[in-house]
Amino acid sequence: MRTIRHNTFETNSSSTHCVTILKAEDYKRWKSNEIFVADGRTVISLEEMQKILQENKGYTGSANYDEMSEFINNLDYEDCEDLPQSHDMHGDYCDQLEDDITYYTTDGGEKLVILCSYGYE
Repeated sequence: MRTIRHNTFETNSSSTHCVTILKAEDYKRWKSNEIFVADGRTVISLEEMQKILQENKGYTGSANYDEMSEFINNLDYEDCEDLPQSHDMHGDYCDQLEDDITYYTTDGGEKLVILCSYGYE
């Protein structure tokens, strides 16, 4: 990937790309499997994820990360595409992609982590 415009994430049209933007404290929680992330930025608690799985996928288990993760891993890939992702799931989907991570502090002092995954898979 090359930079065309400063402060802009760009790829050519034949590539795959994913951008995840989280508050620094949420990024730590995501890496520790305490939360899931929807649409690259919305934090989903374990209890919220349990409810999503119950309502949409027939899950009957608890709000335990390992239990939910095992359930998700047994679903067909197509059944997982619309689900919020754990850090582990993100890594599984993007394992053949390049990653860039940027730590950014806004003018207001908020610390953000910006994770970009890109490639041709």
